Amino acid sequence: MILASTALGILRMDDQGKVQETIPLDPEELQAICRGEYIQKELDLAATGEAAHASTTGKQKVYMLTPKETKHENITLTSDPRKISFLTAALQERAQQLREENIRLSAQAVKASVTFDTEAMKAVHALDELERQLNAQLKRLGDWLSLYYPEQSEKHKGSLILTKLAHDAPEQEMGAGIHPREQKALQALAAQAEALEQSRLDLEAYLAESLKANAPNLAAIAGPTMAARLIALAGGMEHLARLPASTVQMLGAEKALFRHLRTGARPPKHGIIVNHPYIQEAPPREHGRRARALADTISMAARVDFYKGADIVEQLQQRLARRKR
Repeated sequence: MILASTALGILRMDDQGKVQETIPLDPEELQAICRGEYIQKELDLAATGEAAHASTTGKQKVYMLTPKETKHENITLTSDPRKISFLTAALQERAQQLREENIRLSAQAVKASVTFDTEAMKAVHALDELERQLNAQLKRLGDWLSLYYPEQSEKHKGSLILTKLAHDAPEQEMGAGIHPREQKALQALAAQAEALEQSRLDLEAYLAESLKANAPNLAAIAGPTMAARLIALAGGMEHLARLPASTVQMLGAEKALFRHLRTGARPPKHGIIVNHPYIQEAPPREHGRRARALADTISMAARVDFYKGADIVEQLQQRLARRKR
């Protein structure tokens, strides 16, 4: 029998170097092995299994990685260079097995860590970036088109109608004459803006599908895009589900809140939920009351969705309708 005490544990092998058992070690035992000492686990293993009959014959040898020799109940624990080749191969094989197992476990852990809310958070951040790029692109396009179509450029400022203006090249009003070279460049700029808009629509469709499948109550009450933004601001679906309604109401208003604390400015009444139709359709004096009602309902929807409750969209909508009055 061969015993190899390593950082991987004690490997018990047969004479061909095949690992039969791996016994883990605690830190104190590892330190003792590093000092070249035998530990009780080694001695106990040497006295079992293939070496058991040595207690009567006194001829059994257990080969160790350590060079010194000792005897334990008629068993000689020794080191033999001829056995070291077995040991080296076994250690390499065992290390490779552990490496493959660690890779497999890491892959499983990474896969388990990717949940719908992390994907939704990435998507909504990408959506924000697309919207910034699209707005910048439309501003550039509008500025350039204003040289040739000043009235229409001003009328449709920041609108995707500008891309149609670049492609169609209507009769000029009072602007400068446009050369085909400039026309081609404007059309390329318009095509980029259209591609950004299509990407934005695709992301919104993805968010709608993902949120309706994984958080149907929250998606129905807040809307898919706002639901994803709330999840991102809270730091995940679990965090959103655990937040009190008063905190949900203020998500997105952190800068205004800190400004209030720092300078004494008026405190904010609500965060991004102010953009919800439930609040927008009300007169300004009702915004605070409706924001509280909406935040309370959103908080309830998030809890039900996170803890895999039932579909209670109808009850939540009725609850909101009652609190309108």
